[in-house]
This record gives sequence, C-alpha cells and structure tokens, in this order.
Amino acid sequence: MDYKLARKLNTQLKKLKDEFDLYVVSDDAALSLSKYKDEKRMILWTHGEISMLLLSSAWSRTYIRRLLSTLFVPVLLNHRKLVKNFDFIVANSNLAKELCQFTYEVIPRDIVYLPVNTQTFSPVNEPSNDYFIAVGRSDEGIGIILSELAKRIPLVTIGGLKVPNAKNLGFISDDNMLRDLYSNAIATLHPAMGEYFGYPVAESLACGTPVIAYDAGGPSELISHGENGWLVKSNEDFYEIVMK
Repeated sequence: MDYKLARKLNTQLKKLKDEFDLYVVSDDAALSLSKYKDEKRMILWTHGEISMLLLSSAWSRTYIRRLLSTLFVPVLLNHRKLVKNFDFIVANSNLAKELCQFTYEVIPRDIVYLPVNTQTFSPVNEPSNDYFIAVGRSDEGIGIILSELAKRIPLVTIGGLKVPNAKNLGFISDDNMLRDLYSNAIATLHPAMGEYFGYPVAESLACGTPVIAYDAGGPSELISHGENGWLVKSNEDFYEIVMK
C-alpha cells in the first residue's frame, strides 16, 4: 500500500468507523489508521515495509545512512507511537517479525502467512514440464546468472523481470494463466533475496512446482530443501542447482 492510498483510507474510515467491529491493517503505510479505531479492535498485520528500506544495501553506505537518519527518525518515532494503538500485531514471516521488533520495538504475537487461493492455484493434469519460469525482482549479480542460464535452458520470465535470451511475458493479471505457467514448468526460479514472504513461491508450490530460491527470508520458511524445492546460498549455487 502506498501513502496516497493510506490517506484515502483515512478519509473513508472516518466516515465508516461506526459500521465495523474489527479492522485488519495489512501494511505499515496504513499505521495512521489506528488513530480512528475508537473503541473498535484493530490488528496490524505487518509486512515490514519500513524495515525493508532501513535495512537495504543502501543503508550501509555512510553518506546515505546520514540522510536516511535525518529523514526517517521522525517517521519511525511517529510509527512507534502509532503501533501502540493496535490491540494485536502479527507478521507475515519470521523475518518480518524480527524486523518489526527492530523497527517498532514491539514483538508480533504470531506469524500469519499470506493466503493463496488453492482453488485456482493447484496442479494441472499432465503438465508439460518443458521450461523453467523465473519471477520476482533480480538482485545484483543474479541477473547475469539468469542470462547465462537462458542460453542453456528454456526460460520464461513474468512480472518486471527481464532477462536476455529468455521469453519475457511481463506482468500477468490472469490467475488462471499464472496457474498454467507455474504448473507446466519444471521449476520456478525466485532470484530475489530478502523477501519477507514471497507470493510467487507460495503460488508455485500450490501448483505442485518446486522452487529454487535463496536461503533467506520468507522463501526459506516455505521451502523444505530437497523436498518441495531447493535453497541456495550464492549465485553460483543457484546456477548449479538449475543445471542439475
């Protein structure tokens, strides 16, 4: 959720606050909604948005760190105050739980993974298994690996991922088409590091297709290495697992 949408929700909640008994806020950008909960119960389902920014690779660079400190300290102090308005806090992964504690100085009471519609995302009969599919953002270094892989294996990409030598389909909004793409693949490649949950991982697994991903964040909680997929430590490991 972006902050523009959060402001719209603020306005709507003022008008509709007497019509609901429970609010579930599923994004850090909507923390300000807690100001309007009155006597109603409100749950924060954190996805770690602010934490992701603060702990990004840019945060380790001294000059950017100083700038971010200046810009975000007031924001964080305000968010820490707003978090106290919630009756219950849950996180969408253990990583999000840890970073919520780091950022807001509160510990979510439980982990609630994001749901997948298994009526749509389910295995197909007689899958073709004649290509690999890659989805998600490409972090530094893995883009080169994917380009090399695309020279040696049939590779399809979806979403914002663009890989030379691959068949790039772009963003797909049709869930049935996504199901068919996942289900007919040999495996799903998830090249992003540090995902809090990893929806493509969950969707692919629901379709019965194994996933190759980095051993970090949400994917490491969804994948059992050697059973429903493979977890790798480096770009080189990623390449070797695919080529096996």
